[in-house]
Amino acid sequence: MRNKKIIHLIYNLGVGGTEKMMLNTLPWLSDFEHKICVINLINPAMAEGFAAKSIPVIGLRGLKILHFRRIIKKEKPDLLVTYLIYSDLFGRIFGKLFGAPKIVASLRSSYAEPRFKFWLFLEKITSFMVDKYIAVSQTVKNIYEKGLGIPDEKIEVIYNGVDISKFDVRIDKKSKRRELGLPENALVIGCVGKFRPEKGQEYLVRAMPEILKKFPAASLILVGGGENETKLKNLAESTGIAKNILFLKERADIPEILKTFDVFINPSLYEGMSNSILEAMAAKIPVVVSDIPSNAEIIENEKTGLLAPATRSEKIAEAVVKILSSPELKEEFAAAAFQKVQDFSLEKTVEKLNGFFHHLAD
Repeated sequence: MRNKKIIHLIYNLGVGGTEKMMLNTLPWLSDFEHKICVINLINPAMAEGFAAKSIPVIGLRGLKILHFRRIIKKEKPDLLVTYLIYSDLFGRIFGKLFGAPKIVASLRSSYAEPRFKFWLFLEKITSFMVDKYIAVSQTVKNIYEKGLGIPDEKIEVIYNGVDISKFDVRIDKKSKRRELGLPENALVIGCVGKFRPEKGQEYLVRAMPEILKKFPAASLILVGGGENETKLKNLAESTGIAKNILFLKERADIPEILKTFDVFINPSLYEGMSNSILEAMAAKIPVVVSDIPSNAEIIENEKTGLLAPATRSEKIAEAVVKILSSPELKEEFAAAAFQKVQDFSLEKTVEKLNGFFHHLAD
């Protein structure tokens, strides 16, 4: 008996949270034959990773709709799974037209910006084409259920999972800091995420002057690169704190970099569910995160970390200073967060995805 086939449709393969989640989970779903179909393969940063794990990547060429039709007709998938809103719409319309028997939309973001209103309207009027939804958090499910009218029973919440063992690394902290260009004995505040407006790094940069009043030798490290980098650097210059901030592009050594942090910050304005928070928790780093619904699903204020109002730089600074001022609190939050992240293990996510796909494909 052949393995069931799943085609996974995504717009591109940049190094983002969705792509990393796919790369981390799909190889473990070995009861299925997977193929990745990419609408716009101009930045195939992750393609080699999938190929190394024997998951073929197909970039749509020429007239993309016709190429997609040939793939669906040739592969005859049991499931078509789509990721992110453009691919969701493309996949359900043309997947249904070309005979994909069952369509799953993997909901990865809350899309909490006015520019997404039209796309969400299209989501609503085409939702009848989707057999099931996977929401990455209860927050995302609530938006689609209450805001768009998708029935509760049509949406299943399956959280992101983190490979906890990957972040159990031992490093020479001083040596790693020297390698990165950080002062060996500084208090290091770190943030990992693409430099995009919705990720909120601007408010962390604006928080630094207040933090530096209490801890003059503190350093901020921002890891991720992206469209907002020049704006963030200009902001650092204009506030006179450029010498205290290190900007890094995408990195392959995130587990080691996290171990150089004294506190991890996620200042996002909205998220579907943050992989970077889970990774910091797995690395046993105390966290301060913006008080948005999806972050509050992961972090319980004053128990597993601190919540600070999004966009309120003074409150971010206050939370950071509170943690840095108390070694006991740092240890308490780090230990509690590590215990909590067991609920978001990669193994649990794979188990739930496996059951979900089997139920739908059988």
